[in-house]
Amino acid sequence: IRTRLQITGDLEKITDSGTVYDTALKKGIIHFQRRYGLEPDGVIGPQSIAAMNIPAKHLVNQIIVNMTRWRWQAHDLGEKYVLVNIAGYNLKAVQNGEIKLDIPVIVGELENQTPIFSDLIQHLDFNPYWTITRDIASKEELPRLQQNPRYLVDRKVRLFSSWDADAVELDSTKVNWNSISAAQMARYKLRQDPGPLNALGRIKFVFPNRYAIYMHDTPKRDLFSRSSRNFSHGCIRVSDPLALAAFVLEKEKAAWTADKIKETIDTGKRKVVNLTTPLSVHLTYQTTWVDKEGSIHFNRDVYGRDTELSLALLGENRQTQYRQ
Repeated sequence: IRTRLQITGDLEKITDSGTVYDTALKKGIIHFQRRYGLEPDGVIGPQSIAAMNIPAKHLVNQIIVNMTRWRWQAHDLGEKYVLVNIAGYNLKAVQNGEIKLDIPVIVGELENQTPIFSDLIQHLDFNPYWTITRDIASKEELPRLQQNPRYLVDRKVRLFSSWDADAVELDSTKVNWNSISAAQMARYKLRQDPGPLNALGRIKFVFPNRYAIYMHDTPKRDLFSRSSRNFSHGCIRVSDPLALAAFVLEKEKAAWTADKIKETIDTGKRKVVNLTTPLSVHLTYQTTWVDKEGSIHFNRDVYGRDTELSLALLGENRQTQYRQ
């Protein structure tokens, strides 16, 4: 294992050839695990061993697949932009070639994949409402309401008779939810008020698009510590929304300091801030990339997109046990 890690640059030098699992070897294992998107626990477990045993040819083909995918995207990302790597569960805020912010994110689950596209962040929504989609209302909210009629009330979610502008608010505890079908549920509008329970957290970053995808804060902070972070319905949850807001608002005429951002949030009232100059945002899917230290990273093909492209380009199914 020491020799294997030294060849790939994860272990600087072999100081001990014995069978003792020393501090230097543990450090090398952690470095390797981070490069492969594994839990950096320093334990040589089944996933780490499987990753070490991936043939070099497969890794070369993975690089070819990702280079091909990158060629299909716009290369002029702009002087200032936000770059999200879906497969890497990562967001970078870049200005004049310098990475100003590098944070973990949560992306869409396999059934609700985050798409690849570029757009412009046009406004920030502080203390946003969350209008629950018809699909989520029918598939997730209704079954929970049938078990607990107070499910909406306990989460500060308001119920409206329809999606029309003149819809009236209803008492969700008075509805016989067991008599409501999924199709009938889609007629209701559900909206969660701003606050600590709001699924969008304190800030929403809006770039209008045909996928209805946006970036937002989240009250579920514990999920960011996991190595695999595909839990959302497709939108991108950011781990440091205040730092991202400061980056996005930096060039605005009003001085959006960290204190002002916090004060705006602390009011608990919704405030929409339109950007005078919209900011580029790029959503990509790269399962291999080079970091600023020059180390190459390989991550899980969470959506199986490398496998499909590899079959088309190289006639090879490169799925491995490590990526399952």
